[in-house]
Amino acid sequence: MSEGLNTCIITGASKGIGASLAERLAPEFDCLILIARSTDRLRSLKTKLQDQAQVVILSGDLKGGRIYKDLPSLIKDKGYKVTAVVHNAGYLVNKPVKALSVEEFEEMYSVNVFAYFKLVKALMPVIDSELPCHWVVTGSMGGVSGTSKFPGLSGYSSSKGAVLIMNEVFASEYAETCHRFNTLNLGAAQTEMLSMAFPGYQAPLSAGEMSEFIAWFVVNGGRFFQGKSLPVALTNP
Repeated sequence: MSEGLNTCIITGASKGIGASLAERLAPEFDCLILIARSTDRLRSLKTKLQDQAQVVILSGDLKGGRIYKDLPSLIKDKGYKVTAVVHNAGYLVNKPVKALSVEEFEEMYSVNVFAYFKLVKALMPVIDSELPCHWVVTGSMGGVSGTSKFPGLSGYSSSKGAVLIMNEVFASEYAETCHRFNTLNLGAAQTEMLSMAFPGYQAPLSAGEMSEFIAWFVVNGGRFFQGKSLPVALTNP
């Protein structure tokens, strides 16, 4: 029976910080709903974690509409009690403005910003309004005003700034409810996405090390923070 299982939803869960986060959160929840494009990677992760928690995988592109229909139906039908949602999915293209296409720019906003908006819209009607739920976005230090900016990241950094502000507004709109909305603005962590965007660059933290703090924050941060944008970085702006 899945009725009433304490559940965490993670997007971008098939690799990097998302996969490591799923491993760290499995002992903390009865059920994990993992969302990503790679079905094979999600299946491998499910096999790895199945002894610690019930794992449900939803493979699909967050730019499309199917996830936003299937996910609410699943939660409603199974009676899952969602107490944490982590929007970790991200898309990054490292190109100067003169080489960056409009399509690439729009895709970064589609995954980094619009997908989270769609997720909130889709899930709010099926999440227990009297049950505390912590909504966490993995943002970026590049999306914080006044910090150092990397050339080539106009789309990525600005999209992370947009989702940061959006999450602060959500916190204001849902201030009288049990929902908590916070953003963790991450410094560099060694992930596949980082390696592809910056070949040869060595980040100060591994994906596993970064996910250790994120997991703690997902479970505990809602007790202490609301509408906050927190830096998680080893370097100064």
